[in-house]
Amino acid sequence: MNSGVLYDCEFLTAAGAPQRSLCGPKDADPIIAQIGAVGLSLDDGFEITDTLRSHVTPMGRDGRPMPLDPLFSGLTGLTQEVLEFQAVSVDAAQGALVRFADGARMWC
Repeated sequence: MNSGVLYDCEFLTAAGAPQRSLCGPKDADPIIAQIGAVGLSLDDGFEITDTLRSHVTPMGRDGRPMPLDPLFSGLTGLTQEVLEFQAVSVDAAQGALVRFADGARMWC
């Protein structure tokens, strides 16, 4: 089967950060908190063949977990409680995405 993977990453954000182009002195680095992907048949019909969602423990430059801002939680529905019980390291989430793709072409 001719297939591909479309994926998206959710990066931390906070109130006012988008208006500052994420360049404010207290704006978070571009830290991933979630990766989502869909497997897609590239044959006629373009059917979705599978899905993946990985919650990621967002880590700061100092190696400590970053808390979620209420704006981020409101936009994504992702809560601190979900991260506490379901999150994995960014390396583990990236590995899961690569295994999910299984050699298929990927688009972000």
